[in-house]
Amino acid sequence: MTTYAEPPVTTTGLSLVERARQIAPIVAEYAVQNDQQRTVAPEAVEAMIDCGLTRALQPARYGGEEAHPADFVEAVIEVSKSCTSTGWVLMLLGVHSWEVSHMTEQLQDELFLDDPTTLLSSSYAPHGKATPVEGGYILDGSWKSSSGITHAQWVILGASVEVDGKPIMHNFVVPLSEAEIIDDWFVLGMRGTGSRSVALKNVFVPAHRVLDRQILLAQAGPGLKQNVNPLYRIPQGYLYNLVAGAPALGAAWAFYDEYVAQLKKFTRRFDNQKLSEDRVELLRMNDVRVRLSDQQETALRWLRKGFEQAENFEIPGDLEAARGIYDMARTAEAALNVPQQLMPSMSASVVHEANPLSRIYRDLIVARQHFTQNTDFAAATAANLEMGNPAAAAFLLSDEDRAGARERSARLYS
Repeated sequence: MTTYAEPPVTTTGLSLVERARQIAPIVAEYAVQNDQQRTVAPEAVEAMIDCGLTRALQPARYGGEEAHPADFVEAVIEVSKSCTSTGWVLMLLGVHSWEVSHMTEQLQDELFLDDPTTLLSSSYAPHGKATPVEGGYILDGSWKSSSGITHAQWVILGASVEVDGKPIMHNFVVPLSEAEIIDDWFVLGMRGTGSRSVALKNVFVPAHRVLDRQILLAQAGPGLKQNVNPLYRIPQGYLYNLVAGAPALGAAWAFYDEYVAQLKKFTRRFDNQKLSEDRVELLRMNDVRVRLSDQQETALRWLRKGFEQAENFEIPGDLEAARGIYDMARTAEAALNVPQQLMPSMSASVVHEANPLSRIYRDLIVARQHFTQNTDFAAATAANLEMGNPAAAAFLLSDEDRAGARERSARLYS
């Protein structure tokens, strides 16, 4: 019988959001340093680990909390108010334990049995090559922009594998002791995420550390035999389409609060007008606040609905799921709208790096570039499904692919 490690001590009795607020002073203390050093300070990461935030979506039998996904996202938003990069790293590292929960029990034991605080980063784009060999695969290549990799012990990498004559994306879980981390994260914003590249040279990955992505999307992974919480049956697209959106929401709220604080002290020099009394400015402020609040509630509503459906063993139809994914893909766009609307009325001092508004604006520009926030692609998917047209989708499967994935899962993991 397997004996699992004792869960690490967490802040007893506090919600995830309350814990996020509790560590906010620590996170905020290192925000400027993170931006300058291009990685989140270890002290901030340790604070998130110690209070259990990084294990929010992890199975309870491995020291996790199996929290409601909306509660986790709200905690990420709170952390991101103090530092966008720290919230981004929390969101990315946090969702990986959700993904791994769909994989083999052998892998989950390797990751979490002795140390439930183990962290995984990722880079899913298929930049590497996977060659099938006896017992697994040889993985070779380099992958870009793995956020939080400087704090992780393992990494999830994407590569295509031919299955039944078709190329299908697979996720490979690799210990970072077998990889090279390349310090190439020199970017406009989100500098503190430490999203470096990772390279592998002909590394053997055993089959139990690999998962066919269609099996993951079909909710047919072997880990679901043990991990039966509805959390693990919500559509992946609902959760993963907020990996950039949730930190962006927190950053936008931080921008708004800082803007209001600066506005109260701001007087235009050419006419001595107090901007805090300017009617147009006040109307604009309220407009962006309401839009941001509405977008946050929209994203959380889809997560809550997805969880409720999972509780009832319901699966949303493709059109419903596509609409939810599109609504979430709009999150970073709504967040970026805040500085785009408010900054032009401020003086040139706002563009100086010493002004926190400048850093937050840069962070939001980069968050908007994440592939999950591609509103054009998400909108086209939903619209094509509504019109009955063929539709390409990152987080949806055709009926044929879903059936094939379930058949392969039964064959592989029976």
